[in-house]
Amino acid sequence: MKRLFPCLASNFAQSDRDSKGRKANDTTAPSSSAASKFVQSDKDSKGRKADDTAAASSSAAPKGSNNYDVFLGFRGTDTRNTFVDHLYNNLVDAGICVFKDDDELCEGEEICTNLLVAIKNSKISIPVLSQNYAWSNACLQELVQMIECMKNTGQVVLPIFYRVEPADVRHQKGSFQEAFSHLRGKCSEEDVAKWKEALQEVASLKGWESEKIANGELKNFAFGPFVSTIAAQTRTSQLNNLKNYQI
Repeated sequence: MKRLFPCLASNFAQSDRDSKGRKANDTTAPSSSAASKFVQSDKDSKGRKADDTAAASSSAAPKGSNNYDVFLGFRGTDTRNTFVDHLYNNLVDAGICVFKDDDELCEGEEICTNLLVAIKNSKISIPVLSQNYAWSNACLQELVQMIECMKNTGQVVLPIFYRVEPADVRHQKGSFQEAFSHLRGKCSEEDVAKWKEALQEVASLKGWESEKIANGELKNFAFGPFVSTIAAQTRTSQLNNLKNYQI
């Protein structure tokens, strides 16, 4: 056959080799393409994971440099592990950036500059006035700073009267009277006068009275409407509406 049809045999052999070559290329090409796609997909996946991680970190961090939506001022021995802890968690869960100082100062210690800066750089200050609030120099100094920011920069101050009457805060009666009797002689008259004035100012503001709202029981506090209002205001920056907000 080869002798009779040399050209045909040659062409047949060449065609067979070309066919095998194409099959080999076809087998290699998809593998190379699949590998390339896999590498690209892996890169995209890692990129998405990195973006997701960055986004999560960003949402948990303060908005801007040392800027906060809310500053929480409170007496730790009264409310840190109860009311304030619940309030803080509800605010954070709503996406609100909150400054909460977890370091309780001892009697006579001066409030650190960082706390005063945090108050100045917050949109809303929430002092939680409780039985032993006035026994803390630091709490009183924080309150003075909040009132100054309210007057000078328009910061919203939303007080919560936790198991105390606003009248006792305004006129320094009950535990507040006891606290100032203790402070008298240990602190300057100028400081004491500032603290009393700040208490009078904050007691004249509309706020949340725990005894009227929840009968003094933590489980009865309706955090939802309170937190929702703050969240809406911080998102829209229409903070002046909070001055007329009643819980």
